[in-house]
Amino acid sequence: MGLAACRDNIEFKYDGAAIALKLRQINRLDRDGFRELVIAEKWLREEGAERFLSVAIRSFSDGVAADLDASSDNRLSLLGHFRGRYLDDGATWDGTIRSPVVGLLERAKSDGRRIRLTLNAHSSIAFLAGTVLGLKSGADVELLQRGRAPTSVWRADDGKIGPPASTAMEAVGQGRDLALAVSLSRHALDDVRDYVGQHLPDVGRILHLVAANGPNQSAVAGGAHAVVIADQVAEAVRAARLPFGSVVHLFVTAPNAFSFFLGQHRPAMGPTVVYEYDFERRVHGTYMPTFRID
Repeated sequence: MGLAACRDNIEFKYDGAAIALKLRQINRLDRDGFRELVIAEKWLREEGAERFLSVAIRSFSDGVAADLDASSDNRLSLLGHFRGRYLDDGATWDGTIRSPVVGLLERAKSDGRRIRLTLNAHSSIAFLAGTVLGLKSGADVELLQRGRAPTSVWRADDGKIGPPASTAMEAVGQGRDLALAVSLSRHALDDVRDYVGQHLPDVGRILHLVAANGPNQSAVAGGAHAVVIADQVAEAVRAARLPFGSVVHLFVTAPNAFSFFLGQHRPAMGPTVVYEYDFERRVHGTYMPTFRID
C-alpha cells in the first residue's frame, strides 16, 4: 500500500494537488488527516506489483517534490552537499556526488523492471545517469520531465517528434579537444566561446547544435524528439573525427531528459567533461567542470 504512481498520465497530478492545498491554506496534516485526504482523492495504490520501479534523485531544493512514488531505498537526496544550486565547500562532483548516484542507478538496473526516473537535479547528474543506464545496459527507462508545460513522462518511443537541430562547426585554435555546445533551452554559444577562450587552451573547435526554431523552453517536443537530437549530437561528434586522446567538453542547455538520452551515447563520444553554468550569477558567472567520464 502507498501513493499511486502517475503511471502514463501526461500530467503529474501531485503538482496540482500541492497547489490546491496551498490555495486552501492547508499546510499541515496529521496522520489521520493525510489518510482521509488520500482516500478522498483516490491516491492509494492498489495492491500488487508496480509495472515500473520509481527512482528519484534530487540536488535542487526548490519546486514541488516530484519523487513521492519512489521508496526510501530508491530515492537519493544530495541536498546536504549543495548551497542552493552550488556545490558546498569541501564537496566535489567526482568525489562526493558521483558514487551515490551511480550506486543507486546500478541497484535500480539490477531490479529488472522498467525504471521511471525523476531527476530534480543538475543536468550533469542527468548526463551521468544516462551513462549508467546506457544503450547497452538493457535498462528500459522513462523520465518524469518537469518544465513550463505540465509534468509528463518522456520515453524514447513516446511518438512526440520534432525537427532535428541545426549544426555548425567553428575553429577556435590548434588544440585537439572539442567543445560541444547544445542550445535547446537557451543560447549557449557566446558563453561557451568566452569560457573556451579563457580556460580551455586545448580546444581547437566548437561544435554547436541549436534547436531548429531557436532555443526556448518548448524546443524539445518530448522523449522521441529528445532521442533524435541526442542521436544527432553523437553522430556529429563521431563525424568530427577527433584524434586519439581528445576530450569532449560538454555544455548543455536542455531538458534533463535530453541530457539523460545524450549520456546514453557517451561511449561513442569518448572521454567527456561535463559543465554546469552559473545561471543565477551568484558565484562565478560562468561555467564550472563537474564530472569527467571516460
